[in-house]
Amino acid sequence: MRILLSVLAFAAMMAPALAQERNWQTVRDVKGVYTAMLPGKPDVYNEKNANGEAAGHNIELDGGSLYYDIYWADAPKAPQDKTAYASYLKTRIEESVAAANGNVLSYQPIVLGGFIGAEAIVDFPAMGGRLRQRHFVVGQRLVQQTWSGPPGGETAPDVDKFFDSLKLKP
Repeated sequence: MRILLSVLAFAAMMAPALAQERNWQTVRDVKGVYTAMLPGKPDVYNEKNANGEAAGHNIELDGGSLYYDIYWADAPKAPQDKTAYASYLKTRIEESVAAANGNVLSYQPIVLGGFIGAEAIVDFPAMGGRLRQRHFVVGQRLVQQTWSGPPGGETAPDVDKFFDSLKLKP
């Protein structure tokens, strides 16, 4: 009985977030680095460098238990040799996961529109959550696409739609 009540309580908690996911919107960043779709109206944040120029851009949708995010930042230290991209991205993912006490469950190199990238699925036991994240090097920028939510949700159809919607531009 307790298990059934827990499942019903979880379903009730998730219902608003799931209903929100049906309102898909196409988003574009300020410099034309990417377009993507998010399941609702996102918040937009811009970062500027010392010269006041755009140096980072974040589009996020925080649905409480579900979180979607697309971010790019200038990465002048990103390798320009495409053979070094995979190692660079894997190191970035491993360092950020270790800093947050997470565990990488899967990691694979990927290619999107000719851009070399990496995808990781990460477990955060202390928070009871899961993260699916992709990183790409696009010229002198690092583009990061993230979903986080409950374990098992990282392969849901709406999450796949979010990741499949990303289009990168040089």
